[in-house]
Amino acid sequence: PSAGTGLLAILAEITGGAVSGVIRGHYDKKDQGFVTADYNATEGSRDYGLSGEIDVTDRTRLTFGHTDWSDDSGDARKDSQIGFEQDLGQAFLLEAALGRTSRTVPLGLPRENGSRTDIGLRLTWTRDEDLSVYAFGQATLSTTGALRENNRLGLGVEARLSDRLTFE
Repeated sequence: PSAGTGLLAILAEITGGAVSGVIRGHYDKKDQGFVTADYNATEGSRDYGLSGEIDVTDRTRLTFGHTDWSDDSGDARKDSQIGFEQDLGQAFLLEAALGRTSRTVPLGLPRENGSRTDIGLRLTWTRDEDLSVYAFGQATLSTTGALRENNRLGLGVEARLSDRLTFE
């Protein structure tokens, strides 16, 4: 069997318009042997989390999230992040986040265990609803255990090629 539930809170409705944004939550429990067309639970597992965005101003948004997953074999993963989005005008959006991940895999390789704190930035230029281009960077600030650093840089594009086809 499986049990799960979700939550969606629209803050403007709750606060009478004083605060805008959303808060989402979820909980999911799967027993060993739970099977769907694309999932086969060889171990029972639990997954819960909370995430959201709060509009600080009409151009600034606070973002946050936390997920906690574990299974009956002792494997566990916790991910948390806090960040912001800033509309810079002239079609530019700046996003920044600080994230922490913690992994435990008792029967896994040493490099699969530990924790890491990362910071990331992303700058997006949006021409219109059909085209946006972005650059991002991420740097690891600290690690514990044998979990590896995750430093990276990249470029990306999202383009709508037709009404039914988008390229990323």
